[in-house]
Amino acid sequence: MYYFTKDLLIKYAKKAIRKNLNRQLDIDWLQKNLDATDVFPITYQMLHNDHEMRCRVALGREMGQAGWLDVSLNDVDKIPQFDKIPMIQKNLDKDHIEEVAFIKANA
Repeated sequence: MYYFTKDLLIKYAKKAIRKNLNRQLDIDWLQKNLDATDVFPITYQMLHNDHEMRCRVALGREMGQAGWLDVSLNDVDKIPQFDKIPMIQKNLDKDHIEEVAFIKANA
């Protein structure tokens, strides 16, 4: 699973604006609202045309907090990937998270 850091997401968002790509993100919003210690996974991606990948990027922990960003195919492989996918397991009897387990992404 690909993910962005805050700085990397802003860099790619600026590039999308500079290249006038179809899907862009608001740089000011990203700078004001994103935490630099978080990561922002690409939750969905599809080939948009011969030159770009259209990516849905999670921008928060709540359902629906996401944005769309077009990324050059030359740049997609430069985006870091998780080598493990976090999987959260909740205790059904309590409101807090009981355990966080990790599974390999390619398992």
